[in-house]
Amino acid sequence: MRSVPDDLRGRAQSVYNGSFLFGAIAGPAIGGILSAITLRAPLLAYSFSLAVAGTIGFFFLSPTIAGTKKDESNEEKMPLPEALAIAPYRTALVVTFVTNWILLGLRASILPLFITEQLHSSSTVLGFGFAVMAICQGFLLLPAGTISDERGRRTALLIGSTVVFTGTLFLVFAIHPWMYFIAMGIMGVGGAFLSTTPAISWVT
Repeated sequence: MRSVPDDLRGRAQSVYNGSFLFGAIAGPAIGGILSAITLRAPLLAYSFSLAVAGTIGFFFLSPTIAGTKKDESNEEKMPLPEALAIAPYRTALVVTFVTNWILLGLRASILPLFITEQLHSSSTVLGFGFAVMAICQGFLLLPAGTISDERGRRTALLIGSTVVFTGTLFLVFAIHPWMYFIAMGIMGVGGAFLSTTPAISWVT
């Protein structure tokens, strides 16, 4: 985040999360094809892609190249108790925890059981729901990052939290797969806003 100006951090985070989201969707498909060759192939491809990403990050995301390198030699490192005394920082920590608990933990551990045991649907329905969520989030990442930059992190944070809460509440009362799809779409919209703000809101 230090490689970009403050007024572009939301959009930079959007690009990062959009790329990560695309990789999370395409990765299993590519990995499945490679695993047909040998089970070692996906691991080798993963190692190679990490090496490429790390090399790009090292040479092209350097703060010195971006012209925003700060002289840290005389900067005092902020102790954790002092950081926790800053309200925006505490808010960022809480929102990040709750967001990941809902969007990642809930999705990975509870949703598969909910779809099969409560809605009596298949894993295909589960996958379609994840696709709906990813598509909605992907389409709104850049607009959400723009709102975060132009109207402030707090605005994007409030929008994202409210929308994700609405989607989660809708999911609680879902009794049919189409309700599940709607809930996942709503959560994807909220996730687009939340993914651009918690990691950077404390620095502004």
